[in-house]
Amino acid sequence: MVLLLAIGAFTVLRSDGPPGNLATAFSDAFSNPDSGWGDMYDKTYGYADNKYRMQTSGTTGSVSRWVPKDKVEDIPDPMLATVTVSVEQGPADSTFGLLCRANEDGKKQYMFLVRHDGKGAVLRKVNGDLGTKDLASPDSVPGFDAEGPNKVQVACEGQEKDGPKVRLRLWVNGDKVLDETDTDQPLPNGWVGLQIERGGNAAQQIVADFDDFDMSKIRG
Repeated sequence: MVLLLAIGAFTVLRSDGPPGNLATAFSDAFSNPDSGWGDMYDKTYGYADNKYRMQTSGTTGSVSRWVPKDKVEDIPDPMLATVTVSVEQGPADSTFGLLCRANEDGKKQYMFLVRHDGKGAVLRKVNGDLGTKDLASPDSVPGFDAEGPNKVQVACEGQEKDGPKVRLRLWVNGDKVLDETDTDQPLPNGWVGLQIERGGNAAQQIVADFDDFDMSKIRG
């Protein structure tokens, strides 16, 4: 009886955790430079030391790289993306994370960004001519480890009941950071990718290493 109660309590406590019933569609430990993300590290992005490094510059305030798939049909929906991020350099207000439903060379996408100092996150919708809008901006990040690395997971789930919508969730090290549903002209399925952005000072860059990427279909 005690064991059953303990198991039940754990289930309740973890009910806000990432989905567990998954089918992997693509994964990459970044140990093979031929896996399709780009060349060796060139001070902007590329493979380095069995990780994938991305870096901003004075002229490039953000860097994104999409999963190396040829067709949007290869991107599962609903989808959970997972990656581990280590920030090698960056000011407190620089950010790192993942993107989903990217199309039109990034003119449309959802971006999940975590501050380097852990003092906030943002879910941003980029919608072409309709503009850019922050759908959520919590001022704290449960689970964030200031020493790093941090495991970032995002779920993007298209839904049709009572009209089209997209449910968008973010976890850091297994703890839920945000859970929002976009009902205002939600974006169609698109590419998943990695994202970094420098902070407000153009002279201060962020350098981040990504590792153990996984993109899976959420089965239920």
